[in-house]
Amino acid sequence: MTSDPPPERPEPSVVGIERTKLSATFLDTVAVVITGTGLVAPFFAFLYGLSNLSADQIRFFALAAPGWVIPGVGLHLVARAVLGGLGERRGSRSTHGSGDRS
Repeated sequence: MTSDPPPERPEPSVVGIERTKLSATFLDTVAVVITGTGLVAPFFAFLYGLSNLSADQIRFFALAAPGWVIPGVGLHLVARAVLGGLGERRGSRSTHGSGDRS
């Protein structure tokens, strides 16, 4: 029983690589916005006295923070996975820092 080698993937085009990077950047930006909206903004509003929050509201925001942070971190990890897939598609050939320019 001989197994055939897996077919080689075609080398991605420059446009495909840039689209992948743009998609990853978009996902990472959405992750930052989600985290900022749910965690950072209420913290600074309270810190600088921009809102009159009761103790119950402060408790609510403290308990709701993971509900904002977890999706933000999740989207960030998805963006990293998108870029990681780009590295796997390009194979072991590196275009940066090889120093082999003879």
